[in-house]
Amino acid sequence: MIVHFGIVIVDATAGRNQKIMAALDLRPKLGERVKDLRLRKRLSLNELAKTAGLSRSTLYKVENSGMSLTYEKLIGLSEGLGVEISQLFRSSADSQLEEGVGGRRDVGRAGEGDLIQTGNYDHFYLCNEIMHKGLVPMFGRVKSRTLEEFGPLSTHAGEEFTYVLQGTIEVHTKLYRPVPLNKGDYIYLDSTMPHAYLTKGSEEALILTVCTRPEHPIPQILPATSEAASVVSRSRRRTKPRR
Repeated sequence: MIVHFGIVIVDATAGRNQKIMAALDLRPKLGERVKDLRLRKRLSLNELAKTAGLSRSTLYKVENSGMSLTYEKLIGLSEGLGVEISQLFRSSADSQLEEGVGGRRDVGRAGEGDLIQTGNYDHFYLCNEIMHKGLVPMFGRVKSRTLEEFGPLSTHAGEEFTYVLQGTIEVHTKLYRPVPLNKGDYIYLDSTMPHAYLTKGSEEALILTVCTRPEHPIPQILPATSEAASVVSRSRRRTKPRR
């Protein structure tokens, strides 16, 4: 039996397609949190739906039946509420560090994560104790096998990096030919370009994706000290090709 972030994959003797969730309760109380934030900001369903780019009926289902949303719709919802995505998974009583405070960290353990299930992916959002972070890491299971099954290609602000942990996926984008990625392969792409990840082959496809927040572009990392600069310089000299 193999366990990935609380997803139990039963071996072939019990049926390859039989999968169950681990005993850990990973499903976030998204609806309760969204409603709490909306009421705190004194927004009606109609007002939040309009600013978040959602229909009133969709927002009602999120709050009352735990309806899941895609990543791009979660972005819209967080922007409509004036918060970031990680705040949608946290209780209002949780403590948090203020933006700009240095020395922050969030340690994750196997089986932890906030689960959002959609038709195309099962996403486990990670490191949600850190607020105002520049990256959105998530572990995912790719579910759709064809573009017809996937539907409209996804698009959202920012950039993303995806690493294949298991199985084979096929990446479709609007501007490039489809590219297959096997275990250990990875891709970096502009998330505003319409794209889709499809699962291929008999083995379940599991990926690790890290998205940037559009308001927090990745900065250029420079050596902080002269000693570090010297180390980088020596490293670069060693990696020059021999003539």
